[in-house]
Amino acid sequence: MLRHQALALITRSVNPFVYENTHFLPGISGVMTFHYRSDVMKKLLPPVLFLIFVVLMAVLCWQQESPHAVPDGYSLLAVPFIAGGLALAFSGSWLFKKKRTNIMTFGQPDLLVTEGVFKWSRNPMYLGFVIALLAFAVLLGGAYSSFALALLFVVVTDRWYIAFEEKVMRDKFGTAYEAYCQKVRRWI
Repeated sequence: MLRHQALALITRSVNPFVYENTHFLPGISGVMTFHYRSDVMKKLLPPVLFLIFVVLMAVLCWQQESPHAVPDGYSLLAVPFIAGGLALAFSGSWLFKKKRTNIMTFGQPDLLVTEGVFKWSRNPMYLGFVIALLAFAVLLGGAYSSFALALLFVVVTDRWYIAFEEKVMRDKFGTAYEAYCQKVRRWI
């Protein structure tokens, strides 16, 4: 029992979420629900996480000598996609600044932005980061480890940042946000 409590304490101190099993049917468990822990999440903003993943991709690619799937010379075709992904991310940021609404991930939203790039994606900034990360994976030669990191970024972003932001948006904007969710997908 003591060992289980110590493991739970360590897991909660490292992990930004507190997990609990939810029972939908008597005797059947295993569905995870996430409860947000803001103290841990506030330390790692999405652009910082993006840069960490780019550096990790480069380090893993060169230090571990990961096998590459993209032939030499073709990797430069990724540069326009890096630029396009970053342009998409910055266009969402620019629109928030133009509307004078809060852009900080963990701040309270002032306004529900549904125009511009937000007509096609509820999360164009994260989508732009993912496009850029996939393009960086190609630029680095298409190492499998780079693509795995890009996939991990998607999972972390979707389950960590977006889950938090959507809860805050639902609480703040209610049915207006629900209607927006019905019209516009989370990613694309």
